[in-house]
Amino acid sequence: MSEAERLERFQCDVRQWIELDKTIKILIATLKERRDAKKIIGKRILEFMARNNIDDLDTYNGRLRIRIEYVKKPLTPSIIRSRLTNALENVPATDICDMVLERGVQERTLLKLS
Repeated sequence: MSEAERLERFQCDVRQWIELDKTIKILIATLKERRDAKKIIGKRILEFMARNNIDDLDTYNGRLRIRIEYVKKPLTPSIIRSRLTNALENVPATDICDMVLERGVQERTLLKLS
C-alpha cells in the first residue's frame, strides 16, 4: 500500500468517524427525548392505575404491573451536618458514625412490563 493510499484511507476513516460521531449524538438526543416522554407517560399511567385500583394490565407485549420497591434514602451533606450537630453531645464516635450512616427507607413505585 502506497503512502497516497494510506493517506486516502486515513482521510476516509476520519470522515467515517466524524459521521458516526454525529449520528451517535443525534441518537443519544433522540433517546433522551424518548426516555423523558416515557417517564411523563409512565407517571400518568401510574396515577390512573392507582386511582382505579389496577394492579396489573394485560397488553399485547406482556403484563404491565405496578411494582413497589423500598430503597434507602440518599445520604446528603445536610443530613450528615444535622446529625453530627445533634450527636456531638458526649456520644462515643462509633455511635456518631452509626447515626450518620443510618439512612431511612423510601418507597419507589415503578411500572414494569413482564
